[in-house]
Amino acid sequence: MTLDRRDRGFTLIELVVTVLVLGLLAAIAVPTLMSQRQKAAKAAVTAEMRSLRTAQEARSVDNNPRYTANFALLKAEGFHRTDDVTVHIVLTDGDNAYVACARHGLLDEWLTYSSVAETTAWSPDDCASP
Repeated sequence: MTLDRRDRGFTLIELVVTVLVLGLLAAIAVPTLMSQRQKAAKAAVTAEMRSLRTAQEARSVDNNPRYTANFALLKAEGFHRTDDVTVHIVLTDGDNAYVACARHGLLDEWLTYSSVAETTAWSPDDCASP
């Protein structure tokens, strides 16, 4: 019995070319995937901060404008924390104002909100840091 070309399998060159093509495709796809994960993490932090702000404002309407750093009280106003996002609240001016920071585990920066300036900004620093 003689073996035909098609019965012998793949040549080394064919296998090497296939591995190189797959490696090239992976090199293109992985950075894109990581970029999308970072965008999703930022969107999660932004949504968490929006939910926190809404709960704080709902509570301040009833408490003339007393804010809180107590997450149990904020939960009663509709704020639900997610596991991947860390949130810190620092009360200022007694409890008439607050600064809130939120960060996702995949990110190196914090989203900070000030109730006085009513602004949000991304920063490498946590508002609870000394």
